[in-house]
Amino acid sequence: MSEGPQVFLRALWLHGRLSGRRVHDVRSRDSALTARFAPLRGLAIERVRSHGKRIFLEFEGGLVLHNHQRMQERWRVVRRFEPLLTTCWIALDVGDESVQNHDGEVLELVTRVDAERIRSELGPDVLDEPFPRAAFDSALRACRLPIAEALLDQSVVAGLGNVARCEAVFLARVDPTRPAGRLADDELLRLGDAVRLVTRESLRQRGRWTHRVYHRDGHPCPRCDTHVLRIELPPSRRAFSVCPSCSGMRNERDLFS
Repeated sequence: MSEGPQVFLRALWLHGRLSGRRVHDVRSRDSALTARFAPLRGLAIERVRSHGKRIFLEFEGGLVLHNHQRMQERWRVVRRFEPLLTTCWIALDVGDESVQNHDGEVLELVTRVDAERIRSELGPDVLDEPFPRAAFDSALRACRLPIAEALLDQSVVAGLGNVARCEAVFLARVDPTRPAGRLADDELLRLGDAVRLVTRESLRQRGRWTHRVYHRDGHPCPRCDTHVLRIELPPSRRAFSVCPSCSGMRNERDLFS
């Protein structure tokens, strides 16, 4: 699944491909989608940017193509007149190229005002530079979810997924089951540093991750040799990899499913 670093790199790539270019045609295998995105014909793309797991393609005249990156979704470039594959949701023809979205799930045409509203409903983007320390701390202090779940909630902080949250919590040595708002100041500081480290590490590695605990359930912790465990917390119930010793977890046996 795409997380902040992968989405940021994809938006950067799209910006390089599309910024300043004019859309000659909009195509889809679905006639309803072709009609929905027809207003983009003839418009120039001003810029492409991301916020968390969202991509915003901004066009002249105030229209924005909003894309929420999910699961196997991908953007690709082919020669303009190649037949559309069955997986192609939308094709933006620019020059002799066709920039296409495949296996998409959320792609909508909105106004710039609506795009800003969508962004405002998301938490601070952990990939912003400089790192949004004050907004990050404030969002977590106000959250009652377990810290592992708070990091997954895009309305709290934007851009983290399952890999990043597991690795950040491990590096920060915090108990993933504790409510985010109850973290001590030094724990919150360590967590912010860890989030910044793992996301920038992934950016440097072109979207790849260094797995210290993620998907290493049953293997020895690289720090203390305790076996890495898998837990599932509400409300997402998504698998979370954790070293119970390094995190200082309590009553851990009650948490495993």
